[in-house]
Amino acid sequence: MAAFYSLIIFFFILVILYSGVAAVLALAGWVQKARIQNRRGPSIAAARVIEARIDDLKTRAFPIAVMLVLFCITPFVVILLVVPR
Repeated sequence: MAAFYSLIIFFFILVILYSGVAAVLALAGWVQKARIQNRRGPSIAAARVIEARIDDLKTRAFPIAVMLVLFCITPFVVILLVVPR
């Protein structure tokens, strides 16, 4: 039963954590692109660089989120739920 709880908790926390990280990164990229559009100069090239950097950060964030949830958060939550008080 603990394995079942662990699996459910793992995916639930992973979805919430990664969605939050992706939303923050998307917002940061949007703000940076909005600041660049107010300036004069090659804003299209700079916007592409920002998009590439944000995509790279999102790609790096997923394995980090998986390891964090798998080894740090889920075991403590399962222990709190399964161990009788």
